[in-house]
Amino acid sequence: MNHGVVRQRAIICDVCGKARDWAYTGPFRSADRPEPLNIYPWCVADGSAAQKYDGTFQEADFEEFVTSASIQAVLKRTPGFPTMNPIFWPGHHGECCVFLGDFIPEEQPELLEQKSIREELGRIARELGLAEDDLRYSNNSLYTLLFQCSTCHSYQLSTDFS
Repeated sequence: MNHGVVRQRAIICDVCGKARDWAYTGPFRSADRPEPLNIYPWCVADGSAAQKYDGTFQEADFEEFVTSASIQAVLKRTPGFPTMNPIFWPGHHGECCVFLGDFIPEEQPELLEQKSIREELGRIARELGLAEDDLRYSNNSLYTLLFQCSTCHSYQLSTDFS
């Protein structure tokens, strides 16, 4: 997953104070964040950036059954990515799923063969009142995000609208 939020650029990290060759450039929600923001991606991953500035990297809603620790890992240690709206972050087996990137059926036809993808497309089609075949092609106003359960490796989908 990149989404252009990690870029090679020389910085002095605002969190660890060290000279680094990579910068996190994605969303970060914090009242205390410096401008411009210079954060080394590992300071995102280890949670030190979120802790230092009391911030989060995601704007998301979560399944009720996922653990608090899993939600905190997503909010405070997972690089954010641009979305039009707060997203629904799926969970499975009690934990938040891993974000893999955009689901673009034309570019990932092998995923359409996965049972969990077909089930997810059916669920989304029913929820939105669409034909399932309409979701097998990119749609200009509907963005589908791909997640995977870290326990059973089944796929989960979430949508974002422009």
